[in-house]
Amino acid sequence: MEVCKERGISWHVSRTWEGTRERERAIKDRAESPRLCPDCTPSPKPVARGRSASPAPSPETPTPDPGTPWPWPGKPDLEAAANDYAKYLPVLDALESQWKAEAASLPATVPAPREPEPEPEMELEL
Repeated sequence: MEVCKERGISWHVSRTWEGTRERERAIKDRAESPRLCPDCTPSPKPVARGRSASPAPSPETPTPDPGTPWPWPGKPDLEAAANDYAKYLPVLDALESQWKAEAASLPATVPAPREPEPEPEMELEL
């Protein structure tokens, strides 16, 4: 649009659709701009079907009701589930320090580039 402004080209927005970048790409992929444009067509075609149609609202994740019984045997320990990774922290720290020590002991040299192989001679066959 900056180039249009620099060159004095006028423009206006004639139609918009709600949606994401994915929906925008789907509408463009239809390749029927004149049929969707209200400036080019007296009764523009609606975008009501296919991948470019308005997506259905995503269902919200239900939040469990505190009065609802737990579906599995036993009761959930939410605090333990939230902090379950804590038991792995010492192992992760040991692995990280081992990797850093190994990386420090490796030589920091870059191998020399290889010479290109010569191309085979081409012979003309008649």
